[in-house]
Amino acid sequence: NWPTAFMRSRPMNTNRISRICGGLYVLTVLIFPAASMLLKGQLVDAGNISSTINLLAENALLYRLAIAFEFLSIVAVMGLVLSLFAILKPVNAYFALLGLGLRVGEVVIQACAKVPDYLLVRLSQSISSSGSSITGVENLAQMLSFLKRKKCISIFICTY
Repeated sequence: NWPTAFMRSRPMNTNRISRICGGLYVLTVLIFPAASMLLKGQLVDAGNISSTINLLAENALLYRLAIAFEFLSIVAVMGLVLSLFAILKPVNAYFALLGLGLRVGEVVIQACAKVPDYLLVRLSQSISSSGSSITGVENLAQMLSFLKRKKCISIFICTY
């Protein structure tokens, strides 16, 4: 019977886990906005996809660094979820498991939302290296941008 085996808990140091949880929360709150607003905000021109592709082609390393910081934030959220689960499991194992499942779903959606970012960088680099016209690939870039907005909307709905 897995629920009873699941509900058994070992003695743990909740102060240590709480400190880890707090540190991961602060890390998450600091890294994700910094990567999104400070690094990516400089490279994305919301009204002009051609300008955005040119900026991404020139500063691909900076954009990839922003994506890496966002992935680091996702890993911190996963650590936060696991530490919260360890703290809440002795209180109510079923609610702790429900919270774990919902937050793991959020992490998966956030990770999937980073795929269009990576594809947009690849697209901008292929355009700049081939010297082809941006207008020929503009529809694909707009589709990736639209897909990214839809993923972010689904993340917002799942989180809140």
